[in-house]
Amino acid sequence: MKAFFDEPRREFGVREIAKIWKLAPATASQRLRELEREELLTRRIFRKTHLYRAADNDAFRLAKRHDLIKRLHAQLLPALNKAFWQPTVVLFGSAAVGRDTDEIDLLVLTEEPGPLATTPYEKTIKRTIDLFVHRTLSDLSNEQLIYNVLNGITIQGDAGWISESVRIRSRKSRRTGNARKVSQHSATRKNKKS
Repeated sequence: MKAFFDEPRREFGVREIAKIWKLAPATASQRLRELEREELLTRRIFRKTHLYRAADNDAFRLAKRHDLIKRLHAQLLPALNKAFWQPTVVLFGSAAVGRDTDEIDLLVLTEEPGPLATTPYEKTIKRTIDLFVHRTLSDLSNEQLIYNVLNGITIQGDAGWISESVRIRSRKSRRTGNARKVSQHSATRKNKKS
């Protein structure tokens, strides 16, 4: 399945998959049909050639996401642990829901933020890796980014405190927003009276 996880929009012929999987074409064809029955792949016939591609459904996305997390645990997390000493790592964005095609987003929360070269890991994971390295979630300036992180998958560490810090921050922003509304409303009423 790795070929389909790496290139979910691409169509593969039976012989091509047989070569990638190092199987006889008949065996590869049988396995591809099983994956089609499991609704992980779709098939179309073009000029008598059976072409398979990733299915656009929850079953495939779940399997793809699981595969990515396994790869991250095996390849990238050891480097993150060495560089940042057991950081909290959150997979978010399109990769968290299995819709990624060429990049993944990772939030790394650590006491000692610093750079990490991701190029060697990008080659093995076959994705561009966007690392957001911060001390706390409140260091993120974009509200939408914070909500994406909250909807992400914590692949290492304790992210329970993340939601608490966002709750506190959202309460503050609501209070500030309400104060602005009250002052705008008061100004509007004064202007109407004048």
